[in-house]
Amino acid sequence: MINHIVMFSLKGTDDERKEYAGRFRDAILSLPEKIPGLKGVDVHLNENPCENYDLMIHARFDSHEDLVTYSLHPDHLEAVGVIKTVIDSRACIDYNTED
Repeated sequence: MINHIVMFSLKGTDDERKEYAGRFRDAILSLPEKIPGLKGVDVHLNENPCENYDLMIHARFDSHEDLVTYSLHPDHLEAVGVIKTVIDSRACIDYNTED
């Protein structure tokens, strides 16, 4: 299984970042029904103001090809559009686990 972990730091005030992060979370959580190959997704908002990132996504796929399909899918791109203009930084790691 391919695990796709992404963390985002957003621009804006605390309230603005929380609002964007919440809207993005809702958009991402709707994707498993829309994108074939996306086996599951979790989105967590940071609760510790002393840390660097505002939210984390953990998406799971059977293959790297499914991850590529997800990354290019119009519904995923629309979800990313929610925060695209307010992304301050992004960190990502993809790793494979055997079931």
